[in-house]
Amino acid sequence: MTPESTRPARLAEQRRSLARPAFRAFTGRTGRRAAPGVRHVRTFAATADQVGQARGFLAARVGDGEEARDAVTCLSELATNACLHSASARPGGTFTVRVILTDDIHLRIEVSDQGGPWH
Repeated sequence: MTPESTRPARLAEQRRSLARPAFRAFTGRTGRRAAPGVRHVRTFAATADQVGQARGFLAARVGDGEEARDAVTCLSELATNACLHSASARPGGTFTVRVILTDDIHLRIEVSDQGGPWH
């Protein structure tokens, strides 16, 4: 086979790899796929140990692929910032995580804290 004759096969494989879901959303422990647009919301105490709980909360919903690990890392940074740099750091403070999977490749993660002064 010449390189030119294998090109259509390579292009087809690239298209298939791009079409694979980047995230797998599950509904709790059932293992069934969640419908697009499903929101998962949970509030955590603004303490260091709860940042790990928030990571686990997200990981249980998006799977274990490379993109999912990147999403968990981003959440970890946002949750840590909420615990350290907002009014959530006060005793009894909280932060809320919202996970929205709009389809198999688009994920939205929101972390809300209790605000604080802008400098």
